Amino acid sequence: MEGKRRLTSILMAFGLGLAVFLAQYISVFANTVTTTTGGAVSYNLHGHEYVWYSAKVPLSFLYENGSGFTRVEAIGSKVMVENYSASFAYQRSKEIAFELPIFGGFYNGKKYNYLVYGQQNTEEKDDVEVMRIVKYDKNWTRLGAVSYYGCNTYIPFKAGSISFAEYGDILYVRTCHTMYDRGDSLHHQANMTFALKQSELSRMSEFCEVSNINYGYVSHSFNQFIR
Repeated sequence: MEGKRRLTSILMAFGLGLAVFLAQYISVFANTVTTTTGGAVSYNLHGHEYVWYSAKVPLSFLYENGSGFTRVEAIGSKVMVENYSASFAYQRSKEIAFELPIFGGFYNGKKYNYLVYGQQNTEEKDDVEVMRIVKYDKNWTRLGAVSYYGCNTYIPFKAGSISFAEYGDILYVRTCHTMYDRGDSLHHQANMTFALKQSELSRMSEFCEVSNINYGYVSHSFNQFIR
């Protein structure tokens, strides 16, 4: 009987603690939701979540720009760039048309912004541009681009994500693709990694082939992160 009373007390305490936590969470959440008008309308709920074999590149981003916030989101075949004040009041926007059919990602670097695009290479030709990294200044003026061709890529960004890191003047891009048919009538998925020099916008290295694990190669890599 004493054991049952103790268990009941524990469960009651847990229930009370959970109720307090939920009340605090709901209060904080209610105080942080902000509505605004003037921006492009989209539906991106759960867009950054993933489960096995259904990871995908994020389409929407929000970053601090020094005086407020900038929203970057791929909608349809264009990228919307919108500025907001520190209190989320809409200020201005800019539309950037896709340069290739598939949106690959966005990176807010220390000195530059980057947009990444790709396209399918279903005929497995080494002269097809499968990925393009476009460089912008912080006012979203286009400064140039670097293109990658072939790269053992059937479909870029397939069943995976994309992430970036910079070290000095080097920008690293970690993403994925499905690869050329190796004779089994299949297009296996794996990761791929690129490094480029930001100041010159020149290619430094790329790993797109089936490689030794020492190069960071992962077969059937369903999400990609780099730091």
